[in-house]
Amino acid sequence: MAMSEQAQLEARRTSLYQQLLREVLGDAHRYAPGVEQRLPTRIAAASGPLPRRAARSGREHLRDLIERTAARAGFSRRHFDPRVAAEHLTRIAELSEGFDCTLDLLADEASKRALLDLLKLRVLGPYHAPLRTTSAAYRAKQAEVDRELRLESATFEVSDPWFSPLSLYRVPVPGGPPVTLHSHSVDVVSVFLLHQYSYGQDGRRVGVGPGDVVLDVGGCWGDTALYFASLVGPTGKVYTFEFDPESLAILRANLSLNPELARRIEVVEQALWDTSGESLGIIQAGRMTHVQSDGTTSGLTVPTVTIDDFVDRTELEQLDFVKMDVEGVEMNVLRGATRALAELRPRLGIAAYHRDDDLVQIPELIDSLGLGYRFFLNTYSAVEEETVLFATAANSST
Repeated sequence: MAMSEQAQLEARRTSLYQQLLREVLGDAHRYAPGVEQRLPTRIAAASGPLPRRAARSGREHLRDLIERTAARAGFSRRHFDPRVAAEHLTRIAELSEGFDCTLDLLADEASKRALLDLLKLRVLGPYHAPLRTTSAAYRAKQAEVDRELRLESATFEVSDPWFSPLSLYRVPVPGGPPVTLHSHSVDVVSVFLLHQYSYGQDGRRVGVGPGDVVLDVGGCWGDTALYFASLVGPTGKVYTFEFDPESLAILRANLSLNPELARRIEVVEQALWDTSGESLGIIQAGRMTHVQSDGTTSGLTVPTVTIDDFVDRTELEQLDFVKMDVEGVEMNVLRGATRALAELRPRLGIAAYHRDDDLVQIPELIDSLGLGYRFFLNTYSAVEEETVLFATAANSST
């Protein structure tokens, strides 16, 4: 007799969790060099004093050789914190039902594999559980960008704790003139080289094309707005949402460097939210700038608008792609976009790494609207940051 639907679901859940545990345990006992679970994706500057990590590289190399010798003799060391790993495994177990639902929603095997690899990464870090793009490969791309595309170093100091200063780059773009912008090598690599907001696995493509109307939610320094503008062409339109005065100054400087693309971009100095007309506090931190909804403020505030109200106000009859990276409040923005999603069915590219349940809550909310969206998943860095959940409606052509 065929298994019941509930029994099949339980079997899938058991299989997923068992597969995760099998791979985690297997990778945990495989030797990997390095003593830190995670490393920032920032590379050393070409000039100036080297950071202490680089100064210790000789000792670390010697230690690595000793550890490899010990590993061959059967004395392997785990290069992760077992306590932290246990905490992550416990949290994954708590969310396992939701992760199973997400697994069922993902539309291809590459996305399903990406989900499992991300969960492994949370537990073991990039040495034992490397993603498709390894830490070494990503840093090599950063070095290539700084070596071949950087025009001027240290052009803007920003409040970002990890990504300051910015530099000036000229980045080639297929089918159009190069984009000149003040940015960080991380964004040049993820957005322009790895095409962070375009999914292309297993013969499927979800992204931006000529003539599209795009909402760039979380514009920051303008890299994604310029990237999208180069793709939509002269008949397309990009609305980029940014409210931080520091980021706006850099964004507008970048638009002035690319006048042809700037004509396709409109800057909206509001925060997208689940209700319009509120005033939220702003916490400045460069790429990690975010809003505060609890009433606390540093003195800077921003008015809110929903995507639904923005679409009505702008009288948009076409909306093809919504990119969203808003430092953990993606759910708030989505709750203010339900009417626009139902009526215009845009393709979506949503950052899904700020909260540990993003990969459960975000697809669940979109799927609950009953619009027939299909989901895809990929990561565009060596760590969980830059993980994007794509969604495309059944009637979408791209």
